[in-house]
Amino acid sequence: MTKLADERTTATNTGLANWIISTSQDLKNISLLRKCSMKILLDESLPRKLKNDFGIDHEVWTVRDKGWLSKKKGELLKLMIDDGFEFIVTADQYLQYQQKIEKLPLTIAVLRGSDNRLRTLSNLVPLLFKRINEGSLPIVIEISVD
Repeated sequence: MTKLADERTTATNTGLANWIISTSQDLKNISLLRKCSMKILLDESLPRKLKNDFGIDHEVWTVRDKGWLSKKKGELLKLMIDDGFEFIVTADQYLQYQQKIEKLPLTIAVLRGSDNRLRTLSNLVPLLFKRINEGSLPIVIEISVD
């Protein structure tokens, strides 16, 4: 083989090795997200279409989907626990102060946007998943751009 052919083969093999490493890392990330499949409820304070930003790997419901509109927060939390939800996502920054939440078997994620428009809140969903993937979740997570 010529020196040029050797260099091309080395470059091709190096490129292939980098692609394999990159692809396997992507697959690990995908499988990590799939392992973390969750049952999530979107509070009525959020736009219903925000549900689409959570992807297909999670079971996402809105309060409207479940027929739980206008339920008081305490009753809503009880219904959620009975139905096996792990997360409630809300824009209600006061929920944590309105209820005794210390022993809840779920996490409350508060999206703190400059407004409650879909476009604004959609930008917070990736930040929410990033925080979830860090693990060791407290009962309340506040997500904002700040």
